[in-house]
Amino acid sequence: MAVRITIQDVPVEVRDELAARAARQGKSMQEFIRAELVRLASGPSIDTWLNEVAFSELYPSPPAWNGRANSHIWIELKSKSMPSGTSKS
Repeated sequence: MAVRITIQDVPVEVRDELAARAARQGKSMQEFIRAELVRLASGPSIDTWLNEVAFSELYPSPPAWNGRANSHIWIELKSKSMPSGTSKS
């Protein structure tokens, strides 16, 4: 089910840039912005991604842990080691 979203107080320069990008792709602004929102929502937030990258550097997954049976150990280790003020979402 689709919903309607209204965004107010968008600077003219931002609106003009979005219109130009849409035009370059041969799309209406509605099509362009809808596609951008879908793209934005389809991946992790930048905060989530940064946490995942930071913790993958601290706790790389050893080959022995790559199997499904032992993956919960790595997840548990990472979740217990999260610095305060960060989230796993």
